Amino acid sequence: KRLKKQASRHELENLKSILHAEIFEMHSEILGLKEQLAMLEDQILPKAEKTYRQILKFYQIGKTGFLDVLAIRKELIELHMNIIETKVEIVKLAVEIERKTNIKLYTIQ
Repeated sequence: KRLKKQASRHELENLKSILHAEIFEMHSEILGLKEQLAMLEDQILPKAEKTYRQILKFYQIGKTGFLDVLAIRKELIELHMNIIETKVEIVKLAVEIERKTNIKLYTIQ
């Protein structure tokens, strides 16, 4: 009986270690995604929007074609989609951590 109890305790400790490692990995992934999101929103998006405005002005004065405007607009939309997808991934990971730990992270804003 004592050996079974010790084995159960060791098994529980192993499960705790595995859970801790999984949570640590997910948290690290969240931090990486947040860095990526900040770069997208703070650096890349403003430059892409500026480029789009410039191309649009060039189009309006006849210095570039409509296909150029569409190409830049497509890239801008893809960038916005990437930002949304990154936010969704952050929330998914946070929800998974919440589910595994029963600790509310307040990630959905």
